[in-house]
Amino acid sequence: MENKHLYMDKSYYAQGFTTTIKRATKKEQELKEDFGFELISKYNKIDRRLLVLREIDNSYGLSTSTHVYSVKMGLATLGKLYITEQYLTDDWINLMYSYRYRVSSYKYRQLNNQKLLRFNNKTAHQEVRARKRISNNKIKRYKER
Repeated sequence: MENKHLYMDKSYYAQGFTTTIKRATKKEQELKEDFGFELISKYNKIDRRLLVLREIDNSYGLSTSTHVYSVKMGLATLGKLYITEQYLTDDWINLMYSYRYRVSSYKYRQLNNQKLLRFNNKTAHQEVRARKRISNNKIKRYKER
């Protein structure tokens, strides 16, 4: 399975798109999830009927509210959609859409110009674990004396 990162509980995310609707009407505010469906289906080139949005978090500020949705297609989690409503006046509401799609750890490092650090053919994480193991063994030997 080449896209196993889509089925894992935790993953890396890369920025897909951001879109803003300035001076949104009340009707546009009511249809914000439908606009999100349309934007994601066009970005991923997937039929809208296959996508499912599940709200996973929401936060409220003084003049904003942010809703975070998990974007799924079947069992695969494609990414996260952040919809922020900014209330400027009673008639002036901005809707901001930000989509982040899931990527593998390799692709994430590639996108962020991060190199995999290696020490003696071990990754940095493996090296730290090996050093802790060595120091724990030294402590055990010292206590046995």
